[in-house]
Amino acid sequence: AMSDIINKDRFNKFNWSPKLSRQKLIKLYKSDANGFQDEDIDRLIHEFHINLNSGVKGRFVAINLIQGTKKQIGDLIISLAYE
Repeated sequence: AMSDIINKDRFNKFNWSPKLSRQKLIKLYKSDANGFQDEDIDRLIHEFHINLNSGVKGRFVAINLIQGTKKQIGDLIISLAYE
């Protein structure tokens, strides 16, 4: 049977990537603004900003990727969106 050959120590286990620090995101975003990075960072901040301001109750997606509390991340996204 298939269950006999599955390594149960590794089956259905994964590791999330670590969350990005707010300081690193600021540094990346500012370097993007200076033309050193591609448009991905700008698009990500834009999508986070839309998600944050959508009015949908609950967690916004940025909290899954950036270190900090909901308020800290929200403040960061707002500051970067209007920089």
